[in-house]
Amino acid sequence: MAPPPIRLAAHLCGSHVNNLLSSSTDTSCANNIDTFLTELHNWGFRRVQVNATAVNGVHTEHLGEKSTIQSFLRTTAAHLKLEFIVQKNEETLPLWNGLLEQEALPENIVFLHDESKGTGKEASTWSTDPQFVTSSRKIVGYAGGIKPANVGKVAQDTIKACQESGGK
Repeated sequence: MAPPPIRLAAHLCGSHVNNLLSSSTDTSCANNIDTFLTELHNWGFRRVQVNATAVNGVHTEHLGEKSTIQSFLRTTAAHLKLEFIVQKNEETLPLWNGLLEQEALPENIVFLHDESKGTGKEASTWSTDPQFVTSSRKIVGYAGGIKPANVGKVAQDTIKACQESGGK
C-alpha cells in the first residue's frame, strides 16, 4: 500500500501576512501576495498557515477591521486550490471572530488553536470553546509545543477538549 500523499503547509509571517491582510485596499500588496501564493502552489504547497501575530512580524492593530477581513476573503477566493489555516489565539481573536461572523465562510479556510503563536511553547490548556467549534462547521486543529516526549498526552488532552467543545 502506498503511503498517503504529503500535504505541504507553508507558514506565512511578516510581510507576506501584511500583504495578504491589505490586499483588498492596496493593489501592490494584492499583486505581491498573489504572486507568492501562486509560487507556493507551483512548488507543491497546498496549505498555508497564516501567522498573524506580532511575534511573527505582523501589524496586528487592524486585524478586526472590515477591510482586513475582506482582504483575507479576497485572497482565499483568489486561491481556491490552497487551504488557508487561521491561527486561533487571543491575539488573533479580531481576525478569526470577523471571519466567523461571515454568513458563508469559504471551504478553503480552516482553524488552528495555537496559543503559542508559532513559538513552540507547550500549551497548558487546550481550547474547549463550544461557540467556535460548533458554529464554524470547519476543520479545527490544535498546536503548540507538541514533541515526541508529550505527543501521547497531547493527543489525549486534545481529544478530550474537542469532545467537551461539542466537536468530533
